Parts: sequence; structure tokens; C-alpha cells
Amino acid sequence: MKINTSSNHSVIKKSDSKDLFKIMKISFFLLFIISFQMMALNSDAQDAVIKLKTNSITIGQLIKEIESQTDYLVVYSNREVDTNRNIILAQDSDKVSSYLTTAFSSTDVGYYFENDYIILSKIFDRERTDLIGMIETAQQQGKTITGKVTDENGDPIIGATIIEKSNPSHGTVTDTDGNFVVTNLPENAILQFTYVGMKSQEMPIKGMTRINVIMDSDSELLDELIVVGYGVQRRSDVTGAIASVTAEKLTSTPSTSLGEMLRGAAPGVQVTMGSAAPGGSSNILVRGRRSLSAGNDPLYIVDGVPSPSIDDINANDIASLEILKDASSQSIYGARAANGVILITTKRGLAGKTKVTVNTYAGIQNLYRNFEFYDGDQWAAFRKEAFYNAYGYYNEEEAFKGVMRETLHSRQYVDWEDVMLSPAWQNKNDILIQAGNEKTKYALSLGHFFQDGIVPSSNFQRFTGRLNVDQKLSEKVSLGANISYTKSFRKNADGSFNTFITMPPLSEVYKEDGSLREDVTEAGESHYNPLWNNRNSDSRSITDRLSLNVVGDWKIMKDISYRLNTSLNTRNVQDNSYLGIHHTSGRNNGGRAIVGQSNYTDYLVENIINYSKDINTHHVDATMVASLNGIQWKRLSNTGFGFANDDLSYHAIASATSHTVPVYEFSDRKLLSYMARARYNYDSRYLLTLAMRIDGSSVFGAYNKYGYFPSAAFAWRINQEEFLKDVSFLSDLKIRLSYGQVGNQGISPYTTLGLATKYLTEFGDKTHVGYLPDSELTNPNLKWETSTSANLGVDYNLFKGRIYGTIELYDTQTTDLLVSRSLPRTSGYSNQLVNLGHVQNKGFELAMNLVPIKRKDFQWDLGINFTTNRNKIKKIDGKLDSEGKQANDLNNKWFIGESMNVYYDYQFDGIWQLTDDIANSHMPDASPGSIRVKDVNDDGVITVDDRIIIQRDPKCITSFITSFDYKNFNMSFDFYYLNGGNFYNPYLDNFENGGDLTGKRNGLRRNYWTIHNASNEAPAPNFTQMPAYLSSLAYEKADYIRLRNISFSYNLQQETCKKIGIESLKLFTTMTNLWSITDVQGYGPEQNPGQYPEPRTILFGLNFSL
Repeated sequence: MKINTSSNHSVIKKSDSKDLFKIMKISFFLLFIISFQMMALNSDAQDAVIKLKTNSITIGQLIKEIESQTDYLVVYSNREVDTNRNIILAQDSDKVSSYLTTAFSSTDVGYYFENDYIILSKIFDRERTDLIGMIETAQQQGKTITGKVTDENGDPIIGATIIEKSNPSHGTVTDTDGNFVVTNLPENAILQFTYVGMKSQEMPIKGMTRINVIMDSDSELLDELIVVGYGVQRRSDVTGAIASVTAEKLTSTPSTSLGEMLRGAAPGVQVTMGSAAPGGSSNILVRGRRSLSAGNDPLYIVDGVPSPSIDDINANDIASLEILKDASSQSIYGARAANGVILITTKRGLAGKTKVTVNTYAGIQNLYRNFEFYDGDQWAAFRKEAFYNAYGYYNEEEAFKGVMRETLHSRQYVDWEDVMLSPAWQNKNDILIQAGNEKTKYALSLGHFFQDGIVPSSNFQRFTGRLNVDQKLSEKVSLGANISYTKSFRKNADGSFNTFITMPPLSEVYKEDGSLREDVTEAGESHYNPLWNNRNSDSRSITDRLSLNVVGDWKIMKDISYRLNTSLNTRNVQDNSYLGIHHTSGRNNGGRAIVGQSNYTDYLVENIINYSKDINTHHVDATMVASLNGIQWKRLSNTGFGFANDDLSYHAIASATSHTVPVYEFSDRKLLSYMARARYNYDSRYLLTLAMRIDGSSVFGAYNKYGYFPSAAFAWRINQEEFLKDVSFLSDLKIRLSYGQVGNQGISPYTTLGLATKYLTEFGDKTHVGYLPDSELTNPNLKWETSTSANLGVDYNLFKGRIYGTIELYDTQTTDLLVSRSLPRTSGYSNQLVNLGHVQNKGFELAMNLVPIKRKDFQWDLGINFTTNRNKIKKIDGKLDSEGKQANDLNNKWFIGESMNVYYDYQFDGIWQLTDDIANSHMPDASPGSIRVKDVNDDGVITVDDRIIIQRDPKCITSFITSFDYKNFNMSFDFYYLNGGNFYNPYLDNFENGGDLTGKRNGLRRNYWTIHNASNEAPAPNFTQMPAYLSSLAYEKADYIRLRNISFSYNLQQETCKKIGIESLKLFTTMTNLWSITDVQGYGPEQNPGQYPEPRTILFGLNFSL
């Protein structure tokens, strides 16, 4: 224990010290006299025995051990006692006095026992009055409590929080052995013990000096608060289907896309890759597709404010993420919630000690494919075969021209994958500062992310900043502010990913002088060098996003409070591109520049009244909301042609010799809303939630401006009943039932208005402007798409949290779907948007978490998420076919009774062989080596009626997550399995992807048919035309299993952390997309045509806090 003193010997108490005091000079003469007077009284203290873990120890460590193992505090001056000096002790167990004698035997420091204190001081250096003052000061500091915190198995709990109840800023945490010391406590203080996953405890310290606490597992997690929209609620009281994803789970996957981080994290959520290019994003579906025309993206709410996107958010700023899946939980957001709601809450300030958290990692990305390209010899043979099949003869000079022919003989083939693709660097750095006191709290975060492109001339960089402030003005009034800013830079490569890798291997990248070739083959087939075009182009996107959210809370009465929630969001995007005067496309116009800027602005004003009342075992709360939300978007762009040089890129657009007509786009929508919600809780056993949302939207017709969205939910915590209270293995069992409606307003503004199209007409030598009605007939009766959903759920917890999870069954009927109905030509219009469609989604979800092994130094955790969803169209536009049945929409591939997401094509049935009787078949015009498709209706001829429906959606999605903790080490594995569905593979069909079998580009190596190779897998190549029905063999089973994530981490021991002046330190390495099994041939099982595939990533990082 140290006591700080000033030069004039006055005592100053250091406010943030836990167990140390400092003392100034004490007269040796007076100390010597007092020592003789008190020696007899303190013989017991000197005889106290303590045990040490090691014989090599510092003075500071010895003092700590004395204070933790005895009831005495050590008083000394840091000017006189060197606590960092190392000493060697002969025994690991001895008297306190013996240890002190050895420790200071060769120094001028002596020790003295005074009541409950041990005083260390230089000899003959204190006044008696100073000594008495120091002891009195130390006595005024309060008492010290030591102890140990363990679980029900007797294992120590590391990092448990112990605070003084009346002074939350005063406390400590347990060390690696579960031990703790709290000093300066009042005699009547009460200590609170908390730890995640454990039930909190309170212990009065009166009359005690040591407290040993055994904490029970909080298997029901009754006190865990989750965000439910317009407030928080205990998880045990939730009546809707809500899934939570921890911040740790999100950040375990390194990605710029939060959507990709959500993949497999919760049942009922399907994430598909959009583009894995630097700064790319993913698509999110919650419980399937529901709309044919109005969009299927969920609603994003960040800190209570709607957000158009979540890809600008720094994942390290997120404290919690909840997914609202059923209508009961979604209905409070009404017209925007039909596709699910994702709630994000960011981290806030903390009262007490300032906490600084730093997270950084760096890694390498590369690509992996499960197919082979043609090498030079194979591609030459492939091209020869294609040429022969087209012309009936082979001539080398005609088949191989220019550089292509030279390379054929030199055999200096080019591997374009090596030329265009290379491992890419990725780096992320974040810092979070959380601080405050009882009145003011703040959290400040700064982040930087950089991702280089695997393809040259591509990268992404993002800077983020966030400041969250909470200010308590009085006991009844408080303010909060959330300010965030994001600036990102994206550089795009010219061309698509597939054009980079499908150049012919018979080519040359560079000329003899080392300069780039423009055409790599000079065969007259436009094999333009992708490096040439990249060098002569420039494409950049700059995004600025600012979000300002101010919240005011007023406690009107004990049970009634008011909240004003306001926000303003702006998002400015500059999309600029330039094709230089030497670019193979730009040169046609002397260079081309496109400059565009879009601006998105939304504002929100919400008035929220909350009521909460407890009457014995009855709890009632209610929320009422009135809000106004406005969204405006506009874009201005211009195109210029003709530039003297490329020096200024698109910045020189003003000097272009010609310009197109500037394009200006604008949209504006407003939403006026009212919401009321009431919740009733009886004895934490019977739970009821009722809600109604009314939304008025400017985008709908004059007769249907308002939509009404009610919901009801009931939950029964059956384990609270008397007949189950004695079932020891049943920790929690809750049955939930909900029913409700939500809407979708996802149509463009002005759709319900009559639009006119501009026409130019010449009268004589003059041009006049006229307007005619648009081809689409206006519909003033347009209204919301409405999703009505019923949900049955079960929350279970067995064996005190060793097995827990949820089970969900749901049925969602989406009616009044917006579809475009064809009109008779006599009407003067071609189509009209109407509310006629009907789609059903039915599904089952399972979340199961297990702790098979839980020991002192070892724990094994398992997590399983299972999702199955069936999507079915029940009505399109009301039209009937010739048989009086509802008609299908072939153009959009919409079929009654089938999923919304299907392919519609001919069925591949093999390759016609030389021995087949083709003339008498259903394809008499075919030839050996061509594709045979199935005569589905057996009418002896192939027509459009022989096309079949090919399912795209998976039957089920499963994620399997397991982790192992051994002492300070952790290892986790994340598997992702998709079963069912089919994938159209452009590598087997498309020209740009080298799949058209014409021999013009390289591509996936095929076992194609020849006279000497009777293949039944791919047809004979043809130099002049793509084989008929080639797309029929491009569909592959989409099943795959992937090891998405492997993570290893090590947490440095707390004792070591304290020595280096930090609170915690974690070292980790993560590998993503390491291994896959799939029938899909490509760079990834979900690669979209022309887009970047998912890379493999290996990274190393550290996380530490101060």
C-alpha cells in the first residue's frame, strides 16, 4: 500500500489507486522509539506465514502477496522503496518478518508493524507526528477485501468484475487464478460480482476481510438485454423471432461487407456473394424472396435510425446485431419491414477508467480454382478441331494468324492467369476509446481499411470515424449524440474478371522492345491486351457518408418517459471513368470521360413515449411513436468525347470537344408513421405483445396512401410452471406464437403518376418538341405489398446452458404483389403496374448450441444453424390459360406453384454419336457431336414446350461452428453447407468466359466430342458458331460444403499484461475459404459471371486494450 505525499509532508490521496499508498519521510528516531513500544503488541503479525509461487520475486510482488495473504497493508514511499528491485528468497514459505528482513537486509530501509499496517521507511528519517498522520490517513482510506471467485466446479473465473455497489467506478477484476483485492472500502459497502454467462451476486463486507464467491451459470441469461426496436428487452421476455449475432462472430470473417460476415451466423438468413472485388458487397435474404418487382432487401436500422446500406459501417464499432424475422417483431417498422429487419447497435462510452482498444491485422488474398485451363498445346488442338468442324478442312495459315502462329511454333505460351492475377495485400487498423463518468460518457473510434486488388489497377480504401456521446443533464433529462463519417476510395480495373483470364495462350503480352502489345494475337479477333486497356483507362469511385443522430430523453414521471429521436444522413458518391485516346474502345471517340455525382439525403424525426409499470407480479409497458421520414436522391452526370491527351484523365472533361446532353435524375419520397405497442408480462411466465403500425407513403396512389399493419404475439415460459419446476435438467423452455402483417413500399416515386415521353418532330426546317403518354398506363390504386406471417417458436435451455437454442416454424403469405400486366394494344398502352401477385414462403429453422466438455482448463463449444425455406408463387397477374388455369409468365420465368427463383431451359440429354439414328429421332437436323436435348412432352419434336423448370434456391443451408479453449489458447472452425439448387456456370456456355466452344478464347478445359473421342460431356467445337442448345449443359448442382473460417488465438496472461502496462492482449491468425467441395467448376461455388470470386485469405493480427 502506497500513500502519495507532497514535499511539505501533507497527505494527498490518489483517486484511482486500488491497493497502494505513498508516504514521505519518517524520522528514524521516532520510529525506533515506537518500534520498542509496539514490538510486543505486533508479534503475531511478524509470525504470519505466507507462501510464494517462486523464489525470484520483486519487492512490489512481495508486497502484493503480503497484502493478499494477510490482513495487513504495507505503507511506504515510492521515493524510498524500489518496488521493481528483484530479490532471491531461500524458501517458498516463511514468516512475513523473515521475508522483509531478507528483502531489505542490504538497504537503508527498515520495516515496522503498526496495528493493521506494515511501514517501510528509511532509518532515522521521520517525525512522529508525520508517522501518526500517515497511519491515520491510511486508516481513513477504508478496509481491504481479498478473495477468490470460482464457478460451481471450483474452477477460477478469470476477469470477473467486482465493484462497489454505491460507487460503480471503484472496483477491480479477478486475475488468472480468480483472486482479487479491493481496497479503500467503507465498512458498510456492498460488493457486486458479475461475469458474462454467470448470475450476478451481491455481498456485504461488514465484519469481513476475505470473501470467496461461487458463481452459478446464468443458463437462462434472463438479464441479457437485446435490441427489439424502439427499446430493449430481456431475452427471456421476448415474444418474437429474433436472432442475435455477437460482435466477435461478425469480426471473425475479414471482409468489407457486413453481409458476408453474417453468412451462416443465424438461421433464416441467406447471404449470396455479389462481388468479392475490393470494396464489394453481398446480398442478404431473410426467410426467402417475397416480392416479384419491389425488391427483397431487408431494412437496416443503425442506432435507431434507418440506413440505406450497412457496408459503410466499421464492424469493430458494432456492439450487437439483431435480426427480426417474424411479423410480430417486424411490424413496428410497418411498410419497410416485409423483407426482415437488421438492427445494429454501436459501442458506447463507459463510466470509470478510460479504456482504449486497438485491433489490427494484415493478410494476403489469393484465388483457387477447381478446374483446369487449356495449356498452349491443348488450346492449339482445340482450335484446330473447331476450325475443321466449321470448314471441313484445316489450314494452319488460316487457323493461326499473326502472333498466334508465331507462338504456335515457338511454343512460348502465355499463362494469362499468372499475368493478370497476383496475391493481394489486405490491412485493417482500428482504435476505440471508451471513457466517461456518471454524467458524461463517450466512445470515439477511428478505423482504416485497405484492400489491394488481385487484378492490377484495382483496390479499395476506407476511413471511418465515429463519436457516440451520452450526457446526463439532470436526474430527468439526458442527451445522446451519434456522429459517424466514412470516406472510401475504390479503383476499378477496366473490363470484367473473365476477360482477364480467357485470353488465348498463343499470344504475346509484350513486344520485343518491352512495350505492351495492343492486340496480343494480331489474329483479327479483337484479343486486346487487358494490361494495355488497364494502362489507358481510369475508373474511380469516391464515397462520403455523414450520419448525425441526436436523441433527447425526458423522464416525465416515474412510469412515463419521452424520447425525441432525430437524424440526418448524407451519402455523396462520385463515379468517374476515363477511356484514353489509345484505349481500344476510347480511341474511337478520341477518348471518353464520364463524370457523375449522386447525393442521397434522408432525415428522421421521431416522437416516442414510453410507459412502464410494475404491480406485484404484473408488468405492463407501452410505446407510442409518431415519425416523419424523408428520403431524397439525385444524380447528375455528363459524358465528354475528344481529348488532346490523357494527362488529366476525366478531370479534363470541360475541355472535351463534344459532350452529350447532361443527365439529371431525381426522386423524393416521404413516410408519415404512427405506431403503438403494448406488452404484458405476468410473473415472467405469460407474455403478450400487441402492436399496430400505420404508414402513409408518398409513392402510392391517391386512394391507398396509408397502410395498416397489426401484430400479436404470445409466449409461455412453461418451465416456470409448478409441474416443471422440479425438472432439474430443464433450465428454460418457452413456447412462442405470433401473427402479424408488414408491408413493402419498394417502388420508385412517381410510378402512380401519368408520365409523358419527349419526342422531337420536324415541321419544315424546324424541330419541335412534343410529348406523348408513356407506354405504361398509370394506376392511382397502387398500394403496399403485404406479408402476413404466422410463426411458432420454441426457446430451450437444458442442463444449465450446456444445450440451448431455438426452433422456428413459419408461414408467410405475401399478397398484393406488384406485377406488370400486359394490356391490349387498342388501349394505347402496353402494360400497367397492378397489385395482383401472391407468393408463399414456408420454412423451418433450428439453432442449437452445445458445450460437450467444460473443464477447468478446457472447453469445447458447438454451434449448429439449420435453415430450410420453400418459396412458391400462387398468383401472378390473374390471367388464365387455355385450360382455365392461372397463366405463367414465361418472360420473367414466373410459374404458378414454383419458386420465384428458377431457370427455364432445355434439358441436356447427352451428345449425338456416330451410331445414333439421328434421322428418325426427335432432332433429325442434328449431326454427330451435337447436343441432344430431351423431348420432355414426347411429341417427337423439340419446341419451346420442352423446356423445363430448373430450381435455383437451395433446399437447406447449414452452418457448423466449433471452438476449443485450452487455457489461454483458442481454436475455432466454421463450416458452411448448402444443399440443393442448381447454378448456371458461364464457363460452360458464355463467349466472354471461354465457354462457347468456338476456339476464340481460352476457358475451362472440356472433354469435347471428336470423331476419335466419343465424349458424352461436351459437343464438338465449331469455329464459326456456338453449338446449339449449349446452355443446357451449363447447369451444375449448386451443393457445396466449405471450410469458411479457421481461427487460432492466444490471450496473454493478465499478470504478463500488467507488467507491460496493458489490460489484455490477444494474438490471432485467421484463414478464410480455405477448402471447398462442390460440383460447380470455377473459382468459387457462388461466383457471378464477370465478377470477382471469393478469395482465400490468410491474416495475422493482434488486439490489445489499455
